Amino acid sequence: MQFMQLDKIDPKFRVLIDQLFFTDRSDLDTSDFTVMLGNKDEHYRYLWDRFIRSSEIFWEEAFWINRFDFVLTYRPRKMDEEIESRLTNKFWTTCRNYTTLQLSNEAIQFIAWAKAKSLRKENVTAIREFLLGLVHTVQAPSLPSIVQSFIPFLFKDMDEYMTCLSEKIAQSARSFEVLKQLEAQGLNVDKTKLFKLSKSLLFKKASNRPNRRSFFAMLDDSSIMAYLKSEYKSAEHQPRLLDLLRKCDYKEIEEFHLRNIKNLLELDSTIADELLTIYADKLYARGTGDKGANIKRLIRACKTYFQFSPKKVLAYLSSNSRMSDIKLLVSAFPDLKALVPFV
Repeated sequence: MQFMQLDKIDPKFRVLIDQLFFTDRSDLDTSDFTVMLGNKDEHYRYLWDRFIRSSEIFWEEAFWINRFDFVLTYRPRKMDEEIESRLTNKFWTTCRNYTTLQLSNEAIQFIAWAKAKSLRKENVTAIREFLLGLVHTVQAPSLPSIVQSFIPFLFKDMDEYMTCLSEKIAQSARSFEVLKQLEAQGLNVDKTKLFKLSKSLLFKKASNRPNRRSFFAMLDDSSIMAYLKSEYKSAEHQPRLLDLLRKCDYKEIEEFHLRNIKNLLELDSTIADELLTIYADKLYARGTGDKGANIKRLIRACKTYFQFSPKKVLAYLSSNSRMSDIKLLVSAFPDLKALVPFV
């Protein structure tokens, strides 16, 4: 830790900075600030120290807008970047422990910083992206009241925020889940864009993990499912769907208590045999200390969805010489006992 040597700091500079951060005067003459700051490290350390100490005091939003306008006007060294980083991190922590933003120093300062940049027509893209990323930190019911604090200077209205959030779905399934929760709260969601995105995820976009997770999340929406079923042509699109499934791991296929399997079978029931084989391949490829874990998962799937044939599982196990698992399968489905001598 470096200690400031106050005897090396210009007294006039000290007075100006103290007045900036420890009084709410709006008539200060800062025209000589750049000259007084110079290239002196001690001067910058003093400036930063006064800002940090002042940030621990409760000041009204107007005070901070004025002081941040000063920082953005003169941009001493990279103080504006350091301030934005600090305020963003503190606001993120505040949002995680969300109670009432209006009573939080961190919230007042971050909102003032965003307003100051917006009023100056500065680039606020990073702050907008941060607010869109809050879906990974904040519970959906708390999100609208947080975003309202940044309307209309970062987002025109809540509809614009919702539209921007929908554009993040391809990279984040969580964005779609939050969007659905916000829709349930009565907020407007443009389903037309979601329909186009779901179609693109299935028919065009690369089958990477973020896209797959977003596709599976969207498939659980009844209106999107209905739209995709109207657009889906088995002969034309089934190879693409199966290719997407082959790139999944077993967790993606079975997650949310087999939700994805249910939705895939609703979209195209004719993939049942292929889906079952892909699922079995992924299970046995993972390796597990519990020798019966994989067959138990396959048994669960067959008992849950009639489209899955226990006979198909029996044939799969036989072709892969998994005799111990055949015993467990037959125990779960006694009707298969008559077929065992033939496998």
